[in-house]
Amino acid sequence: MVKPKVVDRSRPKDEPQRSALKPSGSRIQGDSIFYTRLLPVILGALAVLTVVLIIVAAGVLVGVIPFR
Repeated sequence: MVKPKVVDRSRPKDEPQRSALKPSGSRIQGDSIFYTRLLPVILGALAVLTVVLIIVAAGVLVGVIPFR
């Protein structure tokens, strides 16, 4: 059985319907200090930490760094 389509008569047919669960657009302005300074610093620090952890793991596998 096919479910009937729900029609919202308060908006025109040519206007696309938006999901009620997702907000439309970002809540933070594009020129905020978070996007311009803080986020790149956090991502860079996480990248450096990842590289360091990979090097330590490789050192343990090779035997340069002793594992208990």
